[in-house]
Amino acid sequence: MLRAQTPAEDVWFVSRYQDVRKALRAPKIFSSQVTEPVPLTFLTLFDAPNHTRLRQVVARAFTSWSDS
Repeated sequence: MLRAQTPAEDVWFVSRYQDVRKALRAPKIFSSQVTEPVPLTFLTLFDAPNHTRLRQVVARAFTSWSDS
């Protein structure tokens, strides 16, 4: 894990597989949301339920489909 500190925030970047698995099991401790309000250009910074709601809105643009 990598720690990034600023006067306003203390942010950890989690990248190892085992660390990510632990983080996903503890959403109250490990949050994707690092700023408030979250800029809409970064969907990955939202936590559920906002992430889920917005993902459903944009999902069609990233899903292949055919007219047949």
